[in-house]
Amino acid sequence: MPFRKPINRWRLLSSCLLSFVNGIQDSALGALIPFIESYYDIGYAVVALLFLTTAVGFIVAAFTSHALFASIGRAKVLMLATVSMAIGYIIWAVLPGRTPYGVLVIAPLFTGAGVSWNLAQINVFVSSLDKPTLYNGYLHGCYGIGGVAGPLVATSLASHGVPWQYFYFLPLGVTVFNFFFSGYIFLPTEEEKQVILEDEQRRNLQTEARTKSSPASDKPVSRGQVILETLKNRPTILTSLFILSYQGAEVSLGGWIVSFLISTRGGDPESVGYVASGFWGGVTLGRFLLSGLCGMIGERKAVVGLLAGSVVMEILVWLVPNVIGSAVSVAIVGFLLGPIYPCTMGIITRLLSRRLHISSLSFIAAFGSSGGALWPFSVGLISQFKGPFVVHPVAIGSFVLMEVLWLLLPKVPKRVI
Repeated sequence: MPFRKPINRWRLLSSCLLSFVNGIQDSALGALIPFIESYYDIGYAVVALLFLTTAVGFIVAAFTSHALFASIGRAKVLMLATVSMAIGYIIWAVLPGRTPYGVLVIAPLFTGAGVSWNLAQINVFVSSLDKPTLYNGYLHGCYGIGGVAGPLVATSLASHGVPWQYFYFLPLGVTVFNFFFSGYIFLPTEEEKQVILEDEQRRNLQTEARTKSSPASDKPVSRGQVILETLKNRPTILTSLFILSYQGAEVSLGGWIVSFLISTRGGDPESVGYVASGFWGGVTLGRFLLSGLCGMIGERKAVVGLLAGSVVMEILVWLVPNVIGSAVSVAIVGFLLGPIYPCTMGIITRLLSRRLHISSLSFIAAFGSSGGALWPFSVGLISQFKGPFVVHPVAIGSFVLMEVLWLLLPKVPKRVI
């Protein structure tokens, strides 16, 4: 799909805005954890439930993405996603102080489901453009921009006496705009409607011809069969586990590095919150600056080198005994991790048949984002007894596992971008 079409440029912009809000959501919680713990007088294990319910929302929504897309189309799925996210942000912003903590835990169910729906749709769209690795770099670079903005704004507001929950009016406002923008810009054009109609007519003719020639054995592929085929697809399974580990390590670092620096390095809660922004800033720069380069030299080789570098720098984050050294090292880890997600999307869409794109990418996104919830939850649970330093061995182990999974992926021809 050519990017030079004006409609596709606007759609890429809309996708980037959706990704921006996703980044704000994932990154801000880590900076707000100390304030939430203090507000509700709870520990690491209890506050980590917020990550767990995010995973539940993601996984439940993932199994409906293909059916929703087939039934109502991309534009309406994106509108549904923004409505779900808006409900979650309203709960975040309004309920603290009015209800117990247990009610607040419901909010991530809605935001997690919304992100799951929108991420599958925008990943498929951007990966269908003529330079998928490059444009995925832009898309997920905007996620990184949101990742930078989230901790900066959240820490600034909370440290200046503004109730921490008021932060969520920011993503709520952008989400309301996204409801109208994405809902309009992703409506099919007249040309696209004609193509869809012709494709449907062609499929009907092919189905009719197969039925006449072999009525007992050739039946149209149902949505259930597509999902079953997705769950048996080797590239989908390997990539799901890879992104599970990737986002688990990424969100764990962004979410718990602040708590680590406070408890282990003696950092000030009102200042070390900005270290999380440094990490997400590294992710952002890596996606914008390295994604195109990785596409030119080959995504497979690039990811192997980036992961090896991430292991080395993460060891430095763990061992350097001061806040500044750890802050610099974790920003470099973010820089190296940044282009890995766009490279993965560029590879997997070339390994899959087109009819598996929605279901497979939905499954991969859900698995990945559940890793972005389950990993931080596990870190929080263990930190309750051992301390938040455990984020570092978890991240290093994830990087090593990713290397193994990446090397097991089938090879595809190098794509020139």
